[in-house]
Amino acid sequence: MKTALLPVSQAWYFVRFWFVAFACLASLSFASGAKTSVCDELEEEWNAPLRFHCPATAPELPAGHTLKVMTWNVQFMTGGVYNFWDGPEAVPMLQVELQKQVAGKVSQVIRDEKPDVVLLQEVDRDTRVGMDQIQWLMDELGDIYPCYSATAYSRLNQNLTLPERKRPAEQNLVTLSRFQMGTPRRHDLARIPERYVVPMSYQRAMLEVPVKTTMGHHLHVINLHTDASFARNTGISEKQIAQIDSYLEELESKGIEWLAGGDFNALPPGQYELLNADSQSWYEQKSPLETLSRKYPMVPSVADATGSERHKWLTQILFEKHGLDQTLDYIFYSPRVPSINGYVLQEPISKQALSDHTPVVVEFALPSFPNHR
Repeated sequence: MKTALLPVSQAWYFVRFWFVAFACLASLSFASGAKTSVCDELEEEWNAPLRFHCPATAPELPAGHTLKVMTWNVQFMTGGVYNFWDGPEAVPMLQVELQKQVAGKVSQVIRDEKPDVVLLQEVDRDTRVGMDQIQWLMDELGDIYPCYSATAYSRLNQNLTLPERKRPAEQNLVTLSRFQMGTPRRHDLARIPERYVVPMSYQRAMLEVPVKTTMGHHLHVINLHTDASFARNTGISEKQIAQIDSYLEELESKGIEWLAGGDFNALPPGQYELLNADSQSWYEQKSPLETLSRKYPMVPSVADATGSERHKWLTQILFEKHGLDQTLDYIFYSPRVPSINGYVLQEPISKQALSDHTPVVVEFALPSFPNHR
């Protein structure tokens, strides 16, 4: 049997696994009088309230409107590639002023592209330094997006964090809309074992917002970010995507039109074989998206992301030396909501280095919504 060495970044997680196991046991053995141990910090229940703002004056989505939707993982406004999972020595300190400058440039890309609905992942809030990237975005874009909703899906484990700011403190899903939103819903996904992500704690979720139409119906828009590839041996990606699939089936069975976009952290079927060896080491050969990609239309499609012009559909840089070389970000949609155009906006990476992900943009020709609620 061939034995392969772990990549450095994955070996770092292995080392941290045993560090936390020891810290957990030590806290139980030597701090029995404390009210909260390291184990308690790791295993406590999540409480992630929804943030929501939408004035009654926001317009409703007109029937027959060509709806433009963008999804973008903005990597907590670090600019470029910031692989904090490689260990604290591998990345520089996060600087609030530099992050705010990146947020301004991200906002300008969105303003120039003019999407009607924007799905953002990895938008950070850090109360230690008074940083709220959600508020930054609303300060920059609130004049064109009166409605937004947000919910957190990661936070620092305070008992184990290093003093330097080298990780996001609270990553959020954020959905912006030009049009009237109904009450948002959060759907928690299967949770990764804590010890794989120390000092981060994750509770991945789907953020669902119904966008109101002038015909009294709703288009359900889902924003999501599933767990990353370093956890592949846990089966967590397959579990989370199966949950997503199950919920989309439920919407379909009720005749509800929907869109679901975000960072799926999963290659499309057939792209694994096209990657370099460095990138292959982060993924299983079989894609967790096989079932979902067969059932529903998606942008980029499997054909796009594995064909002769796949370079146009790459959405993520894992290693700077390889550049854009894989596709992890998609917009899936109901067959009853036909798309008329879709593309990957690669300039924010190739020319401005704003994130390690590119935006995916899709335009939809909305029907008259005869069936959905």
